[in-house]
Amino acid sequence: MHLRNRWLIVVLICGIQLIAALGMIWYQLLSFEHTTISCLGNQSALHSQTIAKVVLEQLGIREAVRPTTDVAVELRQILEHSTLAGDRFVGVFDLASNQLFDARLGPTNQVPTAGHSLDIVDLETEEQISVNEWLSIPSLRFLKGSVQIGGVSYFVVINRLRNSNNALIVGQVETDVTSRFSSWMNIAKVVCFNGVLLLGFMTLFLITSILQKFENRLAKFHLQLQDMVEVRTSELSKTKNGVIFGLAKLAESRDNDTGDHLDRIRSYVVLLAREMQSSYRELDEQYIRNLALASSLHDIGKVGIPDAVLLKPGRLTDLERKIMQFHTTIGFDCLEAISDRIGSDEFLNMARDIAKFHHERWDGKGYPDGVFGKDIPLSARIVSVADVYDALTSRRPYKEPMSHEKSTEIIISGAGSQFDPEVVEAFKKIERQFKKVMTSCQSQLDDNAIIPAIARLQDALQAGATDELLA
Repeated sequence: MHLRNRWLIVVLICGIQLIAALGMIWYQLLSFEHTTISCLGNQSALHSQTIAKVVLEQLGIREAVRPTTDVAVELRQILEHSTLAGDRFVGVFDLASNQLFDARLGPTNQVPTAGHSLDIVDLETEEQISVNEWLSIPSLRFLKGSVQIGGVSYFVVINRLRNSNNALIVGQVETDVTSRFSSWMNIAKVVCFNGVLLLGFMTLFLITSILQKFENRLAKFHLQLQDMVEVRTSELSKTKNGVIFGLAKLAESRDNDTGDHLDRIRSYVVLLAREMQSSYRELDEQYIRNLALASSLHDIGKVGIPDAVLLKPGRLTDLERKIMQFHTTIGFDCLEAISDRIGSDEFLNMARDIAKFHHERWDGKGYPDGVFGKDIPLSARIVSVADVYDALTSRRPYKEPMSHEKSTEIIISGAGSQFDPEVVEAFKKIERQFKKVMTSCQSQLDDNAIIPAIARLQDALQAGATDELLA
């Protein structure tokens, strides 16, 4: 996984944890605030209840027969000559008229009630109760809760006036009760919020620092391991290429040829493949590297051909020609056996195709299976042109080398019959490069020089033709 993606996951996890921590702390603070405010409301209600008892005692028994307005007047008189209520609200609620009389202001100053009803939130059950409904139940004498009066919230106590549907209400403004606590709670919320944020960022910084160190160590270890793998892969590749090229040289050593046949074939197929890259998507660099190496095994089956046939200087009989043609099947079976032992491999598959099909013709008159057209693998169609050109331009004990111009003419004339027209078209564009390769290789040998087979094999193994092959 990419480092940036890992950091994104870390940030996401830390963010989720931070949000969860903030949510939990916020919930605890709100729960504590709600509980504390409820306790403060109960304390305020208890103080108001004490005042209400004193006021009820001063009103006396007459409250049972006097109108609500008269009670409000007398309450005002009581409060004017007493500091009993302090800053608390004292009033009388009349169920019949849905009017709330403020005892401090007098009976003519009514406090409007929302929806012609006065609703109170019970401090014990936290349920909303209509004072009208509460007064309709004669058995209920006392209620404490929170109520909205004139747009202001109060902690109140409601006491039923005996023998009537009216009630005495004594209360204190909620903000007066909770202001100090609320200010402390606001400070606590800010401190907790900032503290959690700070802790979250510190945690994120710590985790990313640890992750960065881990990534650095992992990257260093990865580079070391990659170097080791590259060294080992290079060694294995050199060993594989050396063995393959040596094997190809062994097959070539049984043929009457100079030592450069495989080198020329490799150069020719690389030239053709690169020229055809624009037409065939599969001709990428790896394909060309495999093709260059696999082409050296095109005649590996000749190791199974008897010397009397393989090394015969003159023209072969029909039977000898059939025996010679069998080298394609021998090479295929040999590489097939290797593939069965080590498993499927792109290089071995290509080498197997080349060994079997490089003598097939575009018109289907080739051997060993007589396949035609694009049923012949592309690698074999390319090697076929390179092999025929090299055979035409090379010296043999039984023939002289043919000129480049004559060989080129023969190759071009075979388009559509012996060779793939597209491969021949590519050959036409680069035939001067073919001539350059052919001339360069031949100039390194004397006209009559024939390198002994064992010497050619020894030179190939000592030279380790692996790097040159893939250069």
